[in-house]
Amino acid sequence: MNRQPMRGPMRAAASLLLAVLAAGLHAQQPVRWRGDFVYFADSAIFTDCKTGQQWPVAQAGDYLTLEEAYLRWQGAPKAPLLANFDGRIEVREPMEGPAREHMVVDRFVSVQPGTSCESLATPGGKGSPSARGPM
Repeated sequence: MNRQPMRGPMRAAASLLLAVLAAGLHAQQPVRWRGDFVYFADSAIFTDCKTGQQWPVAQAGDYLTLEEAYLRWQGAPKAPLLANFDGRIEVREPMEGPAREHMVVDRFVSVQPGTSCESLATPGGKGSPSARGPM
């Protein structure tokens, strides 16, 4: 059996096949997410409060409503803002590099200005009132 690494079109085809298979494995119904949303320089990251896992956020679905809420309610540039939305994890092709998991916002619910995962974890830390969309 030939053990040489794949090159060129064969490698691209294998990468695409893996992305399609992974997408099928991760296909799921939207669930309610709560975590820190950060938008900066045309890029967004979501960090789940429960697990600490991070995903880039796809610019699809109800993403723009979440971005607008962030821009309105963020405390400072690059500051995390607690966001609540219905969404799912989906394997997508980024602008560069191999396919990877992205968070897809199906339905924006709210943001909680002045609140982040860290402030929720602090004893006595309370979430402030929610700002609901659309903003």
